[in-house]
Amino acid sequence: CTPAELHAIQARKCLEAGIHVLCEKPFVLETKDKNYQIAKSLFSIAKEKKKILTVNTQWVSIIPYLEGDFDLKNIKSFSFYMEPPLRGELNLITEAIPHANSMLLGLISNKNLLPNNINFPISNDEEIIMQFNYGKCEAGYHFKLKEQRPRKLSFTINGTEFVREIGGNYTQQLVYNRKAIDIPDPLTESVKAFVGAINGKCGPLVSERDILNNIRIQDLIIKEYLSRKS
Repeated sequence: CTPAELHAIQARKCLEAGIHVLCEKPFVLETKDKNYQIAKSLFSIAKEKKKILTVNTQWVSIIPYLEGDFDLKNIKSFSFYMEPPLRGELNLITEAIPHANSMLLGLISNKNLLPNNINFPISNDEEIIMQFNYGKCEAGYHFKLKEQRPRKLSFTINGTEFVREIGGNYTQQLVYNRKAIDIPDPLTESVKAFVGAINGKCGPLVSERDILNNIRIQDLIIKEYLSRKS
């Protein structure tokens, strides 16, 4: 939970010292758009030291709660809305895009796709919208500055919008079409999976492959954004 620019060096030192690592997002941000190889090297150290390394992109924990009512095998469109508390286009991207990417990767079965036809209909210090194709899925991310809580988080799958609602004692629901699904706190689920992985009872919530693909998508989108701004 340190500044993103410190994540890679601190994760490296922890792994080399024989310590398991659950890192906050963005996992690696040593450079604006060339973080993939750095992330890959950290997983190499984790394997060598036989330690768990994972990232707290916890929203994938809610995907199993959708499977009973929705066909998640044929996703034609996906959008993700979040209200980060940081001002500035790049800050909005790096703060929120790991969560959006993680959900997209958790929903799409083909893990080797890359985004194409990336565009930015809105881009300023308080709001950014990005749209791209991810295989056969039309994807859109919308991040808007909001410094005060509560902050809205929602996503849309094939036209159905799901909105996270927080109740008393931090109970949570996904509300859609006037219905509601009770969900456990995603952060708690992420930490439980991390501890379970350390104890050999399960894998971490997010796999190495999805974490690295998340970084790859992040790098490509930021590279495209920077090229257009220049």
